Amino acid sequence: LCLPGVALADAWTFGDPITVAGTEETRHYHHLDGAGRQHVAASDTEIALVWEDDSSGDPQVYFAVKPHRAESFSRTYQLSDGEEAYEPSIAVVDEGRWLVAWEQDGTVMARVVDAQGPGPIAPLAAEGSRQVTLASDHKGRIAAAWAREQNNGQCIEAAELRLENRGVALAKPAVPVAPVGDYPFQ
Repeated sequence: LCLPGVALADAWTFGDPITVAGTEETRHYHHLDGAGRQHVAASDTEIALVWEDDSSGDPQVYFAVKPHRAESFSRTYQLSDGEEAYEPSIAVVDEGRWLVAWEQDGTVMARVVDAQGPGPIAPLAAEGSRQVTLASDHKGRIAAAWAREQNNGQCIEAAELRLENRGVALAKPAVPVAPVGDYPFQ
């Protein structure tokens, strides 16, 4: 039996908990409730988190990043700018760049975050869309999927995304994963 050599990554090590948002004195409700959505992403050098909380007075989406070896999250941004925002998801684009998507005021929005901070907000889906999730690969391709209300039910749509400088857009129109007539309550 002959097996190819395998390169192993450094083991993850965990120390004391690090506060990302709020303090023991704050009375804000932080949500990490995105079943199937990723709230944590790691590149070779950094770790990033996304969440929703009401610290601004309304539910909004936030992002924080830190180098792996840093003691604290040095950069934190509010990403959403609507009346209400929920259910964020995050994916690594490449070293030092992240894509975050979320539901805002009844549709799906996305934004690239890099060393310069957040890029422009871009709508990805039609009104009535929510529950977005993201995935990326080592070639820099990014896919998104979300649920959208349609014909007295909902459908799941998916799309490949493309980056344009510091922005994001659909590479092609979103496509239904399955016809709503076949699966009215996807």
